[in-house]
Amino acid sequence: MMFTAGYVRFGSWGAVPLRWHWSLPLGALFAGEGALRPVSWLLYLGLVLAHEAGHYAAVKKHRLRVVGIDLQGLGGEVRWNGVASPKDQVVFAWSGVLAQLGVLVAAKLVLVIAGGASDPLLAELEYVSVTFNAILIGINLLPIPTFDGEVAWKVLSLIRGRAIPERRTIVLHVVAGAQQAEPALDVERVRDEVEAELAELTRAHNERADAAAAAEGDTAGKSGMKSSRWS
Repeated sequence: MMFTAGYVRFGSWGAVPLRWHWSLPLGALFAGEGALRPVSWLLYLGLVLAHEAGHYAAVKKHRLRVVGIDLQGLGGEVRWNGVASPKDQVVFAWSGVLAQLGVLVAAKLVLVIAGGASDPLLAELEYVSVTFNAILIGINLLPIPTFDGEVAWKVLSLIRGRAIPERRTIVLHVVAGAQQAEPALDVERVRDEVEAELAELTRAHNERADAAAAAEGDTAGKSGMKSSRWS
C-alpha cells in the first residue's frame, strides 16, 4: 500500500467505492507540465483509471471480491478480499502496467494515422499517453516495496521454475450497518483494533514464510540445488 491517509471517498466503480488521494492532482499537474491543460489532465486521469482497470479485471477474473479502489498520483491500488497464490499475485502486479502499455500502443497508432503530433491536441496526446505514460510504467515497475515491480519481477522466478514462498495480505471490510444492531458501537475504533490484530497475524505468517524459505535455501545450497526467496 503506497498511502494510508489523505483520501476522499467519492463515487464508485459499479458497486466498488472509489477513494481519491491528494497526490492525484499533483500527478495531473506534472502531466500538464505545470500549465493549464485540461486535456492533458483528462488524459492523465485516463492512464490512472486504465491502470486500476487492469488490476480490477485480473482480480475479478480470479474470482476474488474487490472491496475498494484507490486512485493515487502514480497509479493506485485495488483492495480485495480472498487468498491468491503467488503466481496469481504476479499476474495482478503486471495487469496494471500492461493496461497502461495498451494505452501507449493505442496512442502511438493514432499518432501514426494522424501523421504525427501535427496540432496542440495531438502533441498533448503524444506527451501524456506516450512519454509520460512510459515514465509512469517505469516507476511502477521499480522492484521496491509499494510499487508493482516488488511483485511483478518475481515472474523471473516462475520462468526459471523456482517456487515462490506464499505471503498473505489480509484486507478487512467492516460493514457500517453494524451500528444498527448496537448504536453505541464505535465502528472506526473496532475496525482499527481488528485491523491491527490482523496485521500482526499477517506479519507473523509472513515471517514464518520467510524463515521457511531461508531454511530451504540453506538446505538447497548445501546439496548443490538452486533455490530462491521471495520477500
